[in-house]
This record gives sequence, structure tokens and C-alpha cells, in this order.
Amino acid sequence: MKKKIIILGILLVLIFSVLIGLFITIQETSKNEIREEDNEDIEISFRNLVETAYPDFKDFENQESFAGKKVKFENLDGDRYYVYMVLGSGLPIAEATCFRVDRAGRVFKIGVFPDFLDSYLGYRDIDPKNCKGIK
Repeated sequence: MKKKIIILGILLVLIFSVLIGLFITIQETSKNEIREEDNEDIEISFRNLVETAYPDFKDFENQESFAGKKVKFENLDGDRYYVYMVLGSGLPIAEATCFRVDRAGRVFKIGVFPDFLDSYLGYRDIDPKNCKGIK
């Protein structure tokens, strides 16, 4: 009889431990989902900082353009880099302007593409950190 009570006690402890583990896992998953949603809001806020400092880039993707426009984003060491690209019909990228937004929310214009001292044929993308073409 004593053995049955000890075994039953051990089983109850194990079941209780598994339930606590599942509860903690579910809580952590919920926190991660909230963080991802918060990140989207943060990115919108940082992009709005660029578009406030440089109003010509407000609602950039919807501005009129022959081949379209797009914005590329990269987060590196807490700084956010944005490339506002005007797409070309013959060349993949007709022109681009690059910005960095630091953790304090200050906006810096990094540069423009193409660099007229460089032949920009064949570039398929732009490095947001230096506004140079990537082949």
C-alpha cells in the first residue's frame, strides 16, 4: 500500500511538472508573437521618421513611376537602413536614395545611387549601409 502511494505521488509530481512546462512554453510563444507585432510597429515608426525628415519619400511605393518603386529595409546593430529605389525598365534600378536611422531616431542621408563615377550597369540590388550597387 505504501508503494502505491509513493508511486502515485511521483506520477502526480511528474504530471504537474509537465503541465507547468507546457504552460511556460505557451507563455513564451505568446510573448514572441507580441514582440513580432511590436517590431512591425517599430519599423513603421522608424520609416515615418525618414519620411518626415524627407517629405519627398512619403508614401514612396505609391508615387507615380514607369517601372515602379520599392523600399528595402535592413536592421543592423540597432540602426535601421532604408533604400528608396526607383526601378528601371532597362536597368533593374534607375536610382536610389539611402538613409540610416539610429537608435535615438536621428535620420542621416547616406547617399544616392548611381554614383556617376561608376558604371552602374549590371547592379541588381543596393547595399543599404553604403548605397553602393550589388552585382
